[in-house]
Amino acid sequence: MNYDIRRHDQAGEVRMKSSDRISYTRSVFEAILAGMGWDDPFKAEYVFDDDGVRVKQVDMAGLLAWHPCCEIMTPDSPNPLDEPWLRFPFTARHLAALMTGGWGYFIQQKYGDWGTGPEEDELLNIGPHGGKAKEALRAAYAAYRHALEMAPRLDRSLESVATEHAQRYSEAREAAMEREDLRKHRHHDAEYTARLARVDEAVAELGQAMSEARQVADLAYTRWRRAVVQHLLLPIEEVSAECFDCLILRALPPGRRAEALHQIQSQRAYQDTDEGKAHWDLVCEKQRVETELQRWQLMQPQSVTEAVLHDTKLKELEAEIAGLSDRMRSLEGEQPTSPPQVAVEPTSSVGTHVDYASLATRDQLLVAFGSFGLEKKWFNDLTSRQWLMEARKMKGHGQRGRRREPLFCPFKVMIGLTEKSRKSRISADAGWRILEHKFPVAWAAVSVGDPRQRPG
Repeated sequence: MNYDIRRHDQAGEVRMKSSDRISYTRSVFEAILAGMGWDDPFKAEYVFDDDGVRVKQVDMAGLLAWHPCCEIMTPDSPNPLDEPWLRFPFTARHLAALMTGGWGYFIQQKYGDWGTGPEEDELLNIGPHGGKAKEALRAAYAAYRHALEMAPRLDRSLESVATEHAQRYSEAREAAMEREDLRKHRHHDAEYTARLARVDEAVAELGQAMSEARQVADLAYTRWRRAVVQHLLLPIEEVSAECFDCLILRALPPGRRAEALHQIQSQRAYQDTDEGKAHWDLVCEKQRVETELQRWQLMQPQSVTEAVLHDTKLKELEAEIAGLSDRMRSLEGEQPTSPPQVAVEPTSSVGTHVDYASLATRDQLLVAFGSFGLEKKWFNDLTSRQWLMEARKMKGHGQRGRRREPLFCPFKVMIGLTEKSRKSRISADAGWRILEHKFPVAWAAVSVGDPRQRPG
């Protein structure tokens, strides 16, 4: 699995990460296995050849049937039936991919949880001569965590639901067997068969629900693991679109992903600086003043005095907005790159702030996208359309006679309509054009991903 793992640096050149240039030999993997302990039953399953390591018994159907190459079945990818589980020499990313599932899971289980590992106490078992083995493990855990940030989130509640269904089925079946006194008649074939049929019938619906819940959970896990492994083994332009959590990278042509990822990361780095935090404060303050201005614009003065006061207040608010805009432009001129004014679509691991200027109400979305398939009734049942649920950033509520409208991300709504809604009558280009014209602040946040934009 000698894939070219690359990134896009600040100069715009595509180069390999320094950690990806480091390769490790057979002896390093042997030291990793030795650190698992002399009595570990799983390390004995590995068989070493000159080109890599394989396993003794290839599980063709069970939980251990998985091979890292199963997740990268491109036309020129290696055949999992012929490819070693780990080819020598290997990088930290190759090691991380091996440890993601199948037989490699037991290595990860030994050296610690993905979130906090490798555990230093376990690394001590490798011994003083195993410095490179420790280095490879540390780098593999770091590479895995980076791939996890890039991949879509795994909905772990699906596994819990499947487990609950299995528990209910097991308990109901046990109760049905007790009612039918099944064990007492196990030596009477005809009677046993009849009673067993009644047991199966009694729990048939629970069994169907259990099977469906298990299939949903397994499919979600399979897709998630594929995404993680592709981010470990493939260049960013070869990763499947559905393997990205970031909607910008998912919507971009493959050749523009590296540049967009660099811009996103640069913007996040800027937002962590003092200038970036100050810019965000100005964005929030400007939004507050704009909201106040909109409220005053809707007022109808009832007298000449009120009209004078009303006009004065409008001018004050407009002047305040202009001053905030000037201060924002001043800060934007100090930015090392040119990130959009509002935070771009983040990955799941990055904390977010609510930017009201980039959000929209249901009515605004219906005006923009109603003629292209978006329906008002969809907002009454968001659970049936997960993409619309994910687009909601602020829940609506009523309090003391005043109601706050739910707010949605127009970008996510547009992506959902152009990519997921079968009833949609809108193309990707049309969706981006509407986003730019109807929701310019939201478009500015993600304009780097606009497929209509061509590098100059």
